[in-house]
Amino acid sequence: MKSNKIITANGSSTIKPVGYTKEQQALMINHIQAWNQNEKRLGDQVGIDADSGFSADANIFTGNAATVPHDAFSQWGVGGIDIKRSMLGIFDDLASAVTRSVDIGVIVDYYAKYSDNSNDVNVTLDGRGKAKTDQNTVVYDGTAIPVIDNNVSYGWRQMQTLMRGNGGGLMRDNAMRNKNRHILETRENMALYGFEDINVGGSTVYGMLTHPDRNTFEHGITIQQSTPKEIKAAVVGTLKACHADNFKSGFTVYMNWDDWFYIASEQDALATGTPTATGALRKTIEQELLQLPGVDRIVASDSVPVDTIIALVRDSECVEILDAMPLTQILQFRANTTDEFVFKNMCAQSIQLKSDFKKQMGLAVGSKA
Repeated sequence: MKSNKIITANGSSTIKPVGYTKEQQALMINHIQAWNQNEKRLGDQVGIDADSGFSADANIFTGNAATVPHDAFSQWGVGGIDIKRSMLGIFDDLASAVTRSVDIGVIVDYYAKYSDNSNDVNVTLDGRGKAKTDQNTVVYDGTAIPVIDNNVSYGWRQMQTLMRGNGGGLMRDNAMRNKNRHILETRENMALYGFEDINVGGSTVYGMLTHPDRNTFEHGITIQQSTPKEIKAAVVGTLKACHADNFKSGFTVYMNWDDWFYIASEQDALATGTPTATGALRKTIEQELLQLPGVDRIVASDSVPVDTIIALVRDSECVEILDAMPLTQILQFRANTTDEFVFKNMCAQSIQLKSDFKKQMGLAVGSKA
C-alpha cells in the first residue's frame, strides 16, 4: 500500500511505517516456525515431503486423469487490481514519531499528572526564612490497548488450488491486503474518534476529535470556498486555542485531503516574495500557512472531516502510540490435513492523548460549526 506524505516548508517526504521490536520479531518467528513444524508433521502423516514444496508428484489430491492443467496455455500477470482506497496517514504519521512499545499483556497503560507546588518563595538577606514544605499531588490517567483483528480462511482444497502457482496466489495475497486495509482504516478511525465501547475501569480510548480536554475553535468557513486571508485566520485561531494552554510550537496540522489540495493549488495574489521581472512571486496558501510561527508540518488525509483543522503538538508529552504488537499475521493451528487454513491479521495498538493536571493540552480542533 502506498504511503501518504507529510508537507513541510522544505518539501514533502513519505511517512515511514513502524517496524517490530526485537521481542516482537522473536515472538513472530517462533510462531511461524512452530506452525511450519506442525504442517510438516501433517505432511508426514500422509506421505508428503514438506521440504520439497509443492509438486504434482507429491500432491496426493491430484487424480491420474489431470494430465494437462486447465490453464496450461494461458498466462497470469504478476499483479492484480485492488479496489482503489482513500488516503490515510494520521495514525502512521504519529506512529513514526511517538511510538512507545509496551508488553502484550498490558491492557491499560497509565501516565502520571503532577499538580503544582505552592508558589511560596522567601527572599531574605540572612537566609533564615522558611518556605512551605509541600509536595505535588499525583493523579493517573489510563488508556486501554485493544486488539484489532480480522480473519481470512481457505478450505484445505482451496489451498491446494492456491498453491498451484497459476494465479491463485494473487487471490490469496489480495485477500490478505484487503483484510489488512480494513485494520488500517480502523486504526485511522481510532486516531480521530477513539473507541467509545472500550472501557476498562473508566479507562477508554479517546481520539483527537473526541478527547474531553481538547481545545476547540469555531472558524465558520468552508475552506474550499474561502479566501487565503480567511483560511489563514482559521488556522491562526485554532493555534491560539492551544496557546492559551501554554503550547506554542511544534504543531502538526492535519487537514482533509481535498481541503489541503485546495490550499496547495490556490495562490495568494496579495502575498509578496522575491521581486522578479514580472513582479512579486506569489505563494500558495499552503506556503503561507507553513510560515506561521509554530507550524512545522501539514499532513493531508481523507479521514479528516471536511473543513476541520487539527493542530497537535506531536511529541511524547502530548501524544503517544502505544504499541503492544504492530500489524502482523497469525496462522491458526491445524490438527488435521482437512482443517481450514485460517490467517488472523491483527495488531494491539492504541493512541494515548495526554493532558496535564490542569487539563491543559497541546491539541486544538478548528471546525466550521
